[in-house]
Formats: sequence, structure tokens, C-alpha cells
Amino acid sequence: MKLLLHIFQFIFIFNNFINSQLKKNFPENKNNDWGCNSAINNFLCKNPRKIIFLLINGKPCFECHSYVFLKLNDAVKYYYLHKTHSLKRFLITRKGVYCRFVKKYKSRTKLGQYNYNDILVKHHFPEKILKTVWGNCDYNCYAKNNFDFLKYGLLSEMNSYRRIHGIQNLMVSRDIDNMAQVTATKMAYYNGKYTNKTNKFGVISEVSNRVRANLILRRLFDKFFDNYDYSNNLFCQHFWKQTQILWRSTKYVGIGVAEKNSLIYVTFVFYPKGNINKKYLENVPLVTDKLLNYNLLLNFGG
Repeated sequence: MKLLLHIFQFIFIFNNFINSQLKKNFPENKNNDWGCNSAINNFLCKNPRKIIFLLINGKPCFECHSYVFLKLNDAVKYYYLHKTHSLKRFLITRKGVYCRFVKKYKSRTKLGQYNYNDILVKHHFPEKILKTVWGNCDYNCYAKNNFDFLKYGLLSEMNSYRRIHGIQNLMVSRDIDNMAQVTATKMAYYNGKYTNKTNKFGVISEVSNRVRANLILRRLFDKFFDNYDYSNNLFCQHFWKQTQILWRSTKYVGIGVAEKNSLIYVTFVFYPKGNINKKYLENVPLVTDKLLNYNLLLNFGG
């Protein structure tokens, strides 16, 4: 134990020494107010836009805390690492290069400065997924075959959100499907005042106007990408429904639908249950890098 403490102490002292020497070698450049120096790093820590989008030798790169990355997600993960105040932040990241050692860094071009959520919002994922899954399908379309079309569309929509996060599709379980249908039927019978109290399954129940039932998931995710903190590792009440849908360890789902008067009651039942404290980082990952269009950042102000 003492040996480990000595090792961490050495790393801390060595890192501070190296940084102090780098500061001497790289004085502040007044013409580049976003460059590689301590003053700018302090500014970035206070500024909501924390990642710089660069072109270096014609290649898109991302700078965070003076390290340069080829992939946005690597820069985001490095930024989150700094937020945690973990001792790991004193270790040199494997996927980034300190700006001093990047070839042609001095001739770099700044294209923008932003935070991760801004970029996700610019991609309009909820709108694109809605159009892809539903097209022009209205009530007369999704109510067919006792709402089988609605169930299929909602399943496809959930799996679309999972796929953009690099998570495998949910599979339908007949037993869980029956459980969800029973819950939805009781929800309709009791006018939405019924709750399926179970600790084994994750349960989400929604009520919608009969002609807008295909917008249930769009409404859930409409503000998710603006506000969800992907560095979060604890239960988040505001987004518990969205994180349950995305939960990597959840493999099976059942969907129940019931109609009463002008309302449609929808129940989703998930297994295994998600939203486990201190398991969020491994179960709600960043949006996969290959789906991020860097061209959208070219006109991003900052």
C-alpha cells in the first residue's frame, strides 16, 4: 500500500514539474487566444465549450486540456476524466498527444469550440429516427392488427437509439410481452393510475393521445441529447426512462398497448433491469464516433 502511495506521489510531482517546464518553454501568444498554454486551459475549465475542433495538416483533430486527439469521443472521454478528479488524470493519455509534440501544430486552423451536447443536438437524432421509423404512418396505420404496427415501430425506434450509442438491439420476450400487455390493460382500466410494482424488471408507462402515440419516444429523447451528462455514474431521476431504454446490460423487452376513449396507454418492460447506481458509465456510452459528421462543426461558432 505504501509503495502505491509513493508511486502516485511521484507521478503527481513529476507531472507538475513537466507542466511547469512546458509553461516556461511556451509563453502566452496574444495572437492565438485559444492555443496550448495554461491560461487558456484555465479559461476552458470555466467555459461551457471545452473542446476545440482543429484542422492540422488537413486532418480534423480535437484538442482538450492541451492534448490533441483524432476522434471526438477520445477528447470527450479525456475531458470527463479531468472532471472526475481521478488520479488517472495525471497519467498521459494513450490516445492523445500533447500539443507540443504534434507535427505542424503551429500551423493549425481553429474551426470551432464547443461542448459534446452541442454536437449531438446539431445531428438532430430524434427527428431523423422518427422519420426513418415512422415515415407517414398515422393512427390508421399503427393501430392495425391490434396495435402490432405501433409495437413494432416503438421497438425499432428504441433499437435505433441504442445503435447510435453502439449498443446491441433489444429482443422481444413473449413472457415479458405478456406482462407488459397486462400492465397496459390495467393502466387503461384505472385511467393511468395503476403502477406495476416490481424490482426485477424495469417498467416505463406512457399515456398519449391516440393520434400521437408514435411520438412517445421522440418526446422522451427530444431534450436528452441537449442535457444528459455522459460522465454521470449515478441514478438520474430526470432521465431514468431514457437511460433504461439505452442500458447496455438490458437484453429483453416487452411492449403492451391498450386504448381507452381517446387515449393510448403504452407499457415497456425491460429485463434485466437498468439504472443501477455506479454502472452508468459502462451501460450508457457516448454516441459512436462513426455517426458523428464533423462537417457539421465547420460553421460552429466559438
